[in-house]
Amino acid sequence: MRNVVRRTYSSKILKMKTLFALFFLCLPFVGFSQKLPPTYPSHYFSFTETDSISYPTIYPDQTARDSIADSYRNAHRRAKAIEKYALNKQEIDFLNRIDGDQDQWSLTLTNDKKIKVGPRPRSHVVDYNFEYYHPSTGILVFRVQWTEGNNYVLVSRKTGSKIETYGPPIFSPSEQYFISYNGVEFTSYNKNGIQLFKLTKDGIEKLIDYSTDLAPSRIKWKSDSTFALEMYNARPVQYEGMVRTYQHYQTAIKATK
Repeated sequence: MRNVVRRTYSSKILKMKTLFALFFLCLPFVGFSQKLPPTYPSHYFSFTETDSISYPTIYPDQTARDSIADSYRNAHRRAKAIEKYALNKQEIDFLNRIDGDQDQWSLTLTNDKKIKVGPRPRSHVVDYNFEYYHPSTGILVFRVQWTEGNNYVLVSRKTGSKIETYGPPIFSPSEQYFISYNGVEFTSYNKNGIQLFKLTKDGIEKLIDYSTDLAPSRIKWKSDSTFALEMYNARPVQYEGMVRTYQHYQTAIKATK
């Protein structure tokens, strides 16, 4: 079946429709006199429909990475080819594959301590493929291949802390926050979602984990508390194949009162 990309955009601020994305689960009703439970989320997303804009690429060398990716139909082989390119491109001397073990990496932290990065014993993870290093934040990006499906693991070279994410990080202007997202068109082992994280002195803290029926596809930070978001819905159309309908939102990050 052919994939047809039909970009259908929302008109500017249609009805100023605002949607709220809450952390993990739908929140219970909270009356004026009720005390918030300890598990109440600290932040949430507020979406307002808007016009389309131009969006930046995830990486500065995205064209070269896309060219490599286009040569591979298998996602794991594609990730391994990008890993080879990325290691040569950034010339990182503090990250090395452990001899005789293709699943494990040796990482030297900024305090010269060495740690291992890789799958836990008897896990469903097949491989950790290096994808990018962010020097200003000290965050290393690994694409993690499961037996079926994949996600990402980010490692802080400053603290050694690790965290799983839907996708590679996209940092806010101050680099104190970052968004991770994943969008899928068909049934898969991955899901559609948007995550918000904060860098702290102790490592990486997750603030929001939002699942959505629409597939997130691109974002652009406007400030540390707002970003533009593109999402799409894919549906089969007779004689055309799968058609994508795009929607755009101005997204605010708000603290729960």
